[in-house]
Amino acid sequence: MRLLRGVGVAAVLLCAAPLLRAAPPAATAHRPPTAAEVLAGSAAADWRALDPYNTLYLELATGRVVIELAPEFAPNYVANVLALSRGKYFDGLPIERSQDNYVVQWGDRAGKKPVGTAHRTVAAEFERPLRGLALTRLPDPDTYASEVGFVDGFPVAADPASGRAWLVHCYGSGPLGFYERPEQFVPLTSVRVAAEVPAAQRTNLEVLRTDTPAFQAYLEARRNRHEEWFKVPAGRVDVCNVPVPVRPAGGGAVTK
Repeated sequence: MRLLRGVGVAAVLLCAAPLLRAAPPAATAHRPPTAAEVLAGSAAADWRALDPYNTLYLELATGRVVIELAPEFAPNYVANVLALSRGKYFDGLPIERSQDNYVVQWGDRAGKKPVGTAHRTVAAEFERPLRGLALTRLPDPDTYASEVGFVDGFPVAADPASGRAWLVHCYGSGPLGFYERPEQFVPLTSVRVAAEVPAAQRTNLEVLRTDTPAFQAYLEARRNRHEEWFKVPAGRVDVCNVPVPVRPAGGGAVTK
């Protein structure tokens, strides 16, 4: 199972990393806590459940992918993706592009499948007003934006001068990842809105809230790594290198 973040069919912004199998020992007095120690000491109130009305379950032969949508940033795109999912538009269509740490795309390349009550095209929603956003700012400078940080677990960039904000597009490396041969396509079994899946069949997850002191401590632990392998703390971190932790509802093993 993976939790991915995105605003539409072609944008997937966050992938899960390996599980932390056991709670680490308590931080010692001579050093600040590690990220794992911060998470182990977090309280239930530091976590939030996924909204099933803005969560998709993408089913593959190899398992389920959980996708959280961001209606605060792209309300029309989110509404359209939800409509397509409810209409079972994506069922049987292939994943036709995959680039590590960048994007996964699926859809009807020929553009012939009926879209039902959804729209075939939606006006671009690249930015939104900065006003009204509770942005947990990263203290470090960014190459591409005046300010970066997190809103409800999503990495966000902002320009206070223009008063605009947008979801961060974290860059990968290598080729663009388009599959050129049909045998490379990965078929989707189905895509469903979580709220429309029976409760017993849902994947109930919690995301570390990014507006809490626990997240601030986690952020600092990522800026200055104190695990045994790290000998010289960097004192800064890129917004794309702060994976927001996810865990099963009620506690359990954490993914990043």
